[in-house]
Amino acid sequence: MKSILLGLLLVFITFTASAQSDSSAHASEFRVYFGGAFPKGDFQSSDFEDTYTPFAVSGPLMQVSYARSVGRNLYGGATLGLRINPMDLDKFADDNDELVLSKQSRSWQSVFTLADAAYRFNLTDGYFFVKGSAGAAFNHSAALHVETTYGTIDQAADKATAFAYGVATGMFMNLDKLELGFETGILSTRPEFKYTDTQGRSTNYKLSMTTINLGIFGAFRF
Repeated sequence: MKSILLGLLLVFITFTASAQSDSSAHASEFRVYFGGAFPKGDFQSSDFEDTYTPFAVSGPLMQVSYARSVGRNLYGGATLGLRINPMDLDKFADDNDELVLSKQSRSWQSVFTLADAAYRFNLTDGYFFVKGSAGAAFNHSAALHVETTYGTIDQAADKATAFAYGVATGMFMNLDKLELGFETGILSTRPEFKYTDTQGRSTNYKLSMTTINLGIFGAFRF
């Protein structure tokens, strides 16, 4: 997967260097995207036997992108995104558990900076597209604070930066200089966090933070 994405980015760089100066080769757009991010794999685990269980559930994904034509139907650009996935505290500690006095948490968060390469297939009033992305994610692990009759479970958030990649596909409709559409895809990163247990022992662990995403976007072309 990483090799495919890096190949797409090399194609983007090559076409940028050789793009012609006519107006059709320099169409640009800004895009605003909002949707949901649904955890998959290890990121959605609620197994207490894991070294550290994420208990991640679905949350919002927001992105702002810039794209520019660099060849016939080929676009290159960049994306800045924020993904937030809360913890499922009901699975961690049931509301009916008399041993639990209070519970609160801070969500998993990732800020993405990605380079994009996309290919568009012309439709009657719009486009179908496929896109590959690669870059970095600046991640925060979830924080947890639970008061019980036997003591406090307290886990502070940690920070970690890691390689990130994604693939996506979607369709959009042209409305003069405006575009409306939807996009679905996968976004993944695998940072290394530090986990400290109730005895104060620290362990480093890597977590694949992968989500399947679905959302809508609006774009302005110029």
